[in-house]
Amino acid sequence: MSTAQEEFDNAGMRLDPVREAEHHAAEFRHLLLQHGDIPEVQKIARCLMEDVAIARPAPPWHTETLWDATWAPPTPALGCTGLTGAVLIKGGSLMISSEGGVGKSTLATQLALGIAAIPDGEYWPLPTGVFDAAGGEVAILSYEDDYVVPRLHALAEIVYSERYPRPRMEYLSKATAERRVHLYKRQDIGPIFGHDTGEHIGTMPTTLPGWTSLWQSLPPNTRVLIIDPSLDAYVGDNNSPIQVREFLRTMIEAAEKRGVAVIIIHHATKDQQQYGEDGENEFDERSLLDRGQLMGSGAWHDRLRGILTMAGRGSNTVRTLAVLKASGGQDRVVRRMKPITFQTDNPLLRGMLVGFEAVDEGWRAPRNNKKFKPPREQNAAPASNGNRNGSYDNAL
Repeated sequence: MSTAQEEFDNAGMRLDPVREAEHHAAEFRHLLLQHGDIPEVQKIARCLMEDVAIARPAPPWHTETLWDATWAPPTPALGCTGLTGAVLIKGGSLMISSEGGVGKSTLATQLALGIAAIPDGEYWPLPTGVFDAAGGEVAILSYEDDYVVPRLHALAEIVYSERYPRPRMEYLSKATAERRVHLYKRQDIGPIFGHDTGEHIGTMPTTLPGWTSLWQSLPPNTRVLIIDPSLDAYVGDNNSPIQVREFLRTMIEAAEKRGVAVIIIHHATKDQQQYGEDGENEFDERSLLDRGQLMGSGAWHDRLRGILTMAGRGSNTVRTLAVLKASGGQDRVVRRMKPITFQTDNPLLRGMLVGFEAVDEGWRAPRNNKKFKPPREQNAAPASNGNRNGSYDNAL
């Protein structure tokens, strides 16, 4: 390029404040990656980003009067049986949270199979109760669960057995429902949002290559996307409100644009509950409605539109499920669920927890009718069958 042309371009850039700010920001980006731990470098980077934001002309905002404004009720995707409203709407977001080993991944895959079994355009109760759902195809992005495939196959065998008669609803066939659940291969997936390798953790997270791969490969008729767990898909600072909100904002906007409801699996803190001497979860049900039990920043609670939390452990222990937040329905209610286990000759799968089903009582207000007890000692005598806690030893 000639010297005259370079001078012309430089002069033009000086006349365009947006181009000038973006030019300096691009020149400085490599310094930020190499020396991002130096406070002076971080300060200059923030100033350059502010220059770009100030220089870029803002689009006008438009208003309308209340008289002219229109509103259409949201389309429910998942609701609590017997309650009004929904915990998840089309294009919305829902979190399922609990300690490890309680069964949040199991509940999520059970929802996937139930949603896939309901015809498109219908809103029916799930075969196992507890929830109502709108039918559609489901995609599962599972980073941790090694048993998601056998669990879904086992649950399908149980749900489509004579144990769950379907006198009123014509659910789709077992083969059709299984074809409507799409699983991403674990060897192909990776983080979708966060920081590239070598980038300073203090910078703002952004979409990673896996983000584009996810949305491009999503089946066109997908109605629900399950991400399990959140902290494998998001590799930013879990305790930073700004970074967590940026991830959730980007995810929710992408889901709304495509009309896909997102279910995110998230871990709770380790002190969510205590257990009695007989193995039954002895805890104040109201503690499940404490937003502080969610691991990481409070932005996980504030930004998502619905949150479910669970308590209880073991294949024979009744679980307590609570609605912590439901922007489109009733919240701060709880109910109990029985575990569904799979009985087979395969020793690797025998007794595997594959889902949950409703007990007789429905959704209700939380109560605390039990006292806290110290955690069960390792050398304590095992509980006998048929104890008073209503354990559910054999689902079949």
